[in-house]
Amino acid sequence: NSTGPHLHFEARTTPEYGSDMDPVGYLRSHGVNV
Repeated sequence: NSTGPHLHFEARTTPEYGSDMDPVGYLRSHGVNV
């Protein structure tokens, strides 16, 4: 439970619920260092 400002980040393959994927893997595969 967070009471302060925070970010919830998801990467999805489609707009449908349940299509979320690991955002770290996605970002790395697109050349982003995380």
